[in-house]
Amino acid sequence: NKGVKKDVFKDKWEVDRVVLDKVNRDAVAFCTNEEGYSNCRIKKDGEIKPLPFDKVIISFTRLSGDTLVYNLFRPDRISQPEVLNLKTMEKELFGYTDNNGIDIESFVAPELRKVKSDDGFEIPYFLYLPKTGKPPYHTIVYFHGGPSSQVRPSFIVTFQYYLSRGFAVVAPNVRGSSGYGQEFMDADNYKLRMNSVKDGKTIIDVLVDEGISEPKKFSAIGGSYGGFMVVEYMAEYPDDYICGMNNVGIADFVNFLKNTKSYRRKLREVEYGPLEDEEFLRSISPTEMAHKIDGSLLVVHGARDPRVPVTDAYLLVERMQKAGKHVEKLIFEDEGHGYRKKENRIKYYETTAEFIEKCNEK
Repeated sequence: NKGVKKDVFKDKWEVDRVVLDKVNRDAVAFCTNEEGYSNCRIKKDGEIKPLPFDKVIISFTRLSGDTLVYNLFRPDRISQPEVLNLKTMEKELFGYTDNNGIDIESFVAPELRKVKSDDGFEIPYFLYLPKTGKPPYHTIVYFHGGPSSQVRPSFIVTFQYYLSRGFAVVAPNVRGSSGYGQEFMDADNYKLRMNSVKDGKTIIDVLVDEGISEPKKFSAIGGSYGGFMVVEYMAEYPDDYICGMNNVGIADFVNFLKNTKSYRRKLREVEYGPLEDEEFLRSISPTEMAHKIDGSLLVVHGARDPRVPVTDAYLLVERMQKAGKHVEKLIFEDEGHGYRKKENRIKYYETTAEFIEKCNEK
């Protein structure tokens, strides 16, 4: 009946993918996001049945009768379109894919792990181990943006590159990440900010204790809020990190809130704290901690960034230089919050890879 709502499905995990059969409007396919992976089901003829997907991420395209079309994402393969026959549950790949001479068997899928924080939160992370070399590895820690975002095990080309070079890669979902409930996502708001930083320290200490990662040989990479996390970790734990790459990252929360687009400011103040509380905002700003960093830092930014002003990058570089620290910068004058032009993306990847590898040769 119109105007009447009723629950179709309840679960502790978020429903993040839904497609409705436009002909038979009682049929719907949907997926929950469970620890980053898609757990998918079909509701048809009043019955909910599981769909045959495991350790993948699904993005639906179309549901029509007994045909379900979707894109399938795996951590060790590029995305591919498939069609599922809902009667036989047989899958069929369609479209054209080309590996361009790359040995896709060398790609690595991660292991999902968890560690308990001092205050009882369970912190998940994805651990990628290279197929070459042996532990302990030099390890790259990837911090996602957001902070209310989530690392999911899709194909991430930069991870596979570093793995091919013998690095281990760890991608944590520290508190503040989405996908694990509202309490977890709110657990880093305002004055709880540094608790999320402690989560990352707990993870790398476990990796060192288990002999997976070489101590004092961590590198950090991240963009936007993840760029803030990179510099924050290098400052808070200078003995652990030998280098880091801050991409379009927040470096000064006062400057950021004053100069981000006005439509974003109120939303960001809920997360980071009100602009009126300058004392706190400065206390968590990387610009105030540059003197504590021992490792090398690469700062990359787009001059036209509407989200994180490029002045954050210049302020951070200036503070690092005044403190006598090793810092390099790469500013794209014709880019914003990320890099769209092919030549700029190539320059970004080449510069970052060269920086990380050279840093780890020392």
